[in-house]
Amino acid sequence: QDLKLRFDVNVGSEPGELNTNFDTVARFLNMHAQAGVPRERVKAALVIHGTAGKDTLTNDEYRKRYGKDNPNVALLDELKAAGVRIYLCGQTSVSRNLPRAVVTPAATIAISAMTAHLVLDKEGYVLNPF
Repeated sequence: QDLKLRFDVNVGSEPGELNTNFDTVARFLNMHAQAGVPRERVKAALVIHGTAGKDTLTNDEYRKRYGKDNPNVALLDELKAAGVRIYLCGQTSVSRNLPRAVVTPAATIAISAMTAHLVLDKEGYVLNPF
């Protein structure tokens, strides 16, 4: 069967640190690959909102705001390349001054996190309980 899991991340990391909740998505993919589950059977989506929104900033913008490189950009790029659907809440984008121009291209800006969850739920993505 297809394994379809969505992850909700609303807590950001400290400036310059990897968001361990993003890393959880990578661990989900990797553990199933190591167990022999075909990659095309494992699907994941990441819905980002709240203070975690800043972790989607491009490296240049992150450096301007926090004086450090954004270690999350490479991980988000890798997740996207692995087929993970990555959504940044549009409400977070507006309220936290994270316009499309300063957000990593790996993320799609959704109308809201609630909307992204609704759509993913209807597509069979189960919310990660952890």
